Amino acid sequence: DSAAGDDDDSAAGDDDDSTGGGAVEILQVHISNLTNTFAGYLAQSLPELPSPLEGAGVPGVVQGALPSSHSYMSGCTVGASAQGFFRCTAPAGDFGGTSIVDGRSGELIFAGSTHWMGVGSLAVPESASLGPVVDLIPTGFVPGQVQSQYFDLDGLATVLEAEGALNQALASAFVATWISGDPTDAYVWFHPYSVGAFDPTQADWIVLLVK
Repeated sequence: DSAAGDDDDSAAGDDDDSTGGGAVEILQVHISNLTNTFAGYLAQSLPELPSPLEGAGVPGVVQGALPSSHSYMSGCTVGASAQGFFRCTAPAGDFGGTSIVDGRSGELIFAGSTHWMGVGSLAVPESASLGPVVDLIPTGFVPGQVQSQYFDLDGLATVLEAEGALNQALASAFVATWISGDPTDAYVWFHPYSVGAFDPTQADWIVLLVK
């Protein structure tokens, strides 16, 4: 078992060997920590940059891509880098949040706010753009497989819980079909929508699969 925040099979911060000019395929699956049920998904095909984004450029991407309603999250600091993704966090003094940028495409793919003694919200992607939960229901399909996994938990959850969220996503026929035997890496983030007296019922698992 890996320690929370440790990469099981690849070094944190390693990017893949792509040289740009192609497309990076990303599937994100959201799972409610309260009900342990799917909350939606989004599949994206993003053009690769000629050269991967470096960590120093991540806050600028976040600032430029966040909706104005969540601009308080733009003053973020890169706190983790793995599987080609960067996590950039703005601590919630009163309002803050976490953004995840894909370094291969330079795109902001996830942003969720965190409120002190309150409940934040999903900023990117918009909730209305998530695919229907019914698509993710397991149907006895052979589970998908990943070649490496990274659990970014920030001390809020255990590796065992993260493995459960990843396995739940992989057991979905939709997810297994999306992977379709291609080499795929996983990045799992446990996003808290509240801090202070942290309420684990107000949190989501964000499973990012990339191929």
